[in-house]
This record gives sequence, structure tokens and C-alpha cells, in this order.
Amino acid sequence: MSSRFLHSILILLALLGLACGEATMEEVQGEQLLSACNQHNWPLAEHLLEKGISVDHRVSQFDGRTVLMLSVSRPKAVAFLLDRGANPDLRDIHGGTALMLAAEEGKAQTVGLLLADGADPNLRDSSGLSALDRATKARRHDVVELLRRQLPPTPEH
Repeated sequence: MSSRFLHSILILLALLGLACGEATMEEVQGEQLLSACNQHNWPLAEHLLEKGISVDHRVSQFDGRTVLMLSVSRPKAVAFLLDRGANPDLRDIHGGTALMLAAEEGKAQTVGLLLADGADPNLRDSSGLSALDRATKARRHDVVELLRRQLPPTPEH
């Protein structure tokens, strides 16, 4: 299944939820923001932000992850959201951040964008894992090196 098809289904489900009283207009527009960013439809994304949708909108179906978190595999979307003030250190319900997700998925370009925007590489999720820990566990060697360069050196004993 294509990403565009899945996003269309997500928007349809949100609209059905709205019709049934189970979703708010903000949730539907947030789904549209996610879809617009992932399809690189910048005019629509900009329009939704101008209408008042938060750049840090949380998508309830995905453990409270923000649009930024759900876009880590698309560096252009990440750059767009960061340029508009998205907070890279917001956490999902498990304590994960966009940096942790990008590191775990091996998205070095996104990790670089997040770090350049001030994402904190020292944060830990509810399991005690940092972005570096997640990248190491997932064997994302290029991301591990990128993160290590950002961390202060540890004292040797």
C-alpha cells in the first residue's frame, strides 16, 4: 500500500469520526496537516497552520505522537515543520521524541536536522533509552556516530 493511500484512509477515518461525534474538527485538520506534510503539499500545510492548527499537533491514533514525530522519514517535512517552530523535544505517551524515532529508524539526515534545531540528545524515554541507545540497539552505525559527536566526552577512568 502506498503512503498516499494510507494517509487518505487516515483522513477518511478522521472525517467519519467527526461525523459520528468521535473526533473534533481540530483532529481532522491535524490529520490533514500530517498528510499534507508527508505528500510535500506545502501550500495546504501552510494554509492549515495559518488556520490555527498547531505545528505540534498530536495524532491520537499514534500514541500521541506529533506530526513531526510521524514525519521523521521525510526530511523535507521535518525541515518544514521545524522552520515553523515545531518543538523537537515533545514526547509521545512512551516518552519518545522525534530524535529518538529518527535515530532508531536510521534517518541520519533527519537526526542532523533535529540536532541542528536544538533537539536534546540526552533525553530518555520511559524505558530509560536515549536516542543514542535506540540507534545502537537498532544497529544504525551512521546515526550512532552522528549522535556521539553531539555528546560531551565521558571522563576516562
